[in-house]
Amino acid sequence: MLMALLIQAPADALALAGNPAPFTPIAPKTFDPTGVLLWALVLIVAAVVGSLIIALVRDRYRKAAAGDAHDIGIMEHLRRLRASGTMTEQEFQAARARLIDRVSASMNAKGRTPAQPSDTPAPAPGPADAAPARKPQQPNGPG
Repeated sequence: MLMALLIQAPADALALAGNPAPFTPIAPKTFDPTGVLLWALVLIVAAVVGSLIIALVRDRYRKAAAGDAHDIGIMEHLRRLRASGTMTEQEFQAARARLIDRVSASMNAKGRTPAQPSDTPAPAPGPADAAPARKPQQPNGPG
């Protein structure tokens, strides 16, 4: 009963104030879907354009990586032929020079500078490159 009074009291007060329908809006709101449709269209176009850009970049990257991997595979094949005795050292050096020229030309066409091959071996690691020696650990208790 107390609850019914609490609910009824505000409705009665509004009816007494001259407002016969206290919960109806003064002006009905209309919904215009053109703004929502326009933004949805913009998002769809942006997603399609972004997908095309990603596909083009990925394709270009894969082609570049495949060309480099192919040249590396050829060099490994030449090394195996030389190691098995199928190819002489002179044939190997000539094929290696042709491959280096081809890779250098393709890198220059792409605007990159190739690293020059070195005939000198890499220096052996010295004492400065070695890991620091560890001190033996002392036991932590009586023993």
